[in-house]
Formats: sequence, C-alpha cells, structure tokens
Amino acid sequence: MRYIVLVIALLISGAFMVVNWSAINQTTTVDLFFTKGEAPLSLMLVIIFGILILILLTTLVLQQGSALLGYRRMIRDLEAQKKLASNAENSRLELVKKEFDAKMLEMNQQRQQDNENLQARLDESAQKQLESLTQVIREIKESNQELSLSVDRSLQTMDDKVTKALIAANQVAQVVGMQSRALPKDITSENE
Repeated sequence: MRYIVLVIALLISGAFMVVNWSAINQTTTVDLFFTKGEAPLSLMLVIIFGILILILLTTLVLQQGSALLGYRRMIRDLEAQKKLASNAENSRLELVKKEFDAKMLEMNQQRQQDNENLQARLDESAQKQLESLTQVIREIKESNQELSLSVDRSLQTMDDKVTKALIAANQVAQVVGMQSRALPKDITSENE
C-alpha cells in the first residue's frame, strides 16, 4: 500500500514538472557558498530532491530485504522450536490423558455410588408417599360413606315429610271438594 502511494506521488510530481518545465528551466543567479553563477535553480532543486528520493528508496529496499531475510531465519527457528514443543507436548498429553482417565474412573465410581444412594432415598420417599396416599384414600372413603349415610337419612326424612305434606294436601283437597259440593248452586255461580 505504501509503495502504491509512493508511486502515485512520484507520477503526480513528474506530471507537475512536465507541465511547468519552462519555469523550472529558467536560469537565475545562484549562490553556491564559494562562488556565484547562472543556473536553473528549480532544476537544481529537482535534481537534489531526486537524489534524495533515490537514496530513500535504496534504503527502503535494503531494509525490506534485511527484514525478509530475518523473517525467513525466524521462521526456521520457529519451526525447530515447534518440533521441540510438539515432542514435549505429546509426552505431556500422554501424562495428562492418564491422569484424566484415572479421574474419570474415580468420578464414574463416585457418580454410580451417588446414583445408588439417590435411588434408595427416592424409593424410601416413594414408599412413604404411597403409605400417606393410601391413608388419605382410606379417610376419604370413610368420609364418603358417612356423607352418603347422612345424605340418605336426610333424603329419607325429606321424603317422609314430603309424603306427609302430600297426604295432608290431598286430604285438604278432598275436604274442600266436599264442601264445594255441599254449597248451593247460587253461591257457587256468584263466586265464579
């Protein structure tokens, strides 16, 4: 990315110089510290900056080359270290695997023991709940029987009372019916 930007900047600078070449090439009096002379000042500045840019590019290329060589050397060193670490890691992995297997076996045995204890507690709890439920069912049946007897007695008493009331009503109706026959026809027609 840096190189692309640098190339674009150089191309723009080159285009600027081509467009303004007549102004760059104008001669003027130049002081060279020890002597004075006539020369194109702009062209001298362009040449100096060009040399500086070449030095900068050369330094940049040399730095990139040395960095690339260092990078390759580091890759070789890293690969050697990786092999050593891999061998050490394999031996450590085997040791960890053995420890892990031993722990898993111990945990499985502990879990099996815990499951057995839990199952025993669940069975005991279920037995207690079953006994409690059986007792509740027994009490409900007894209450239902008592309630059924009470309801039967109440219904029998109500049935007796209703029967007596119907008999009494029937007797009253008979008495009223007899009295209405005994009344003279005139009174009966007035009431109607």
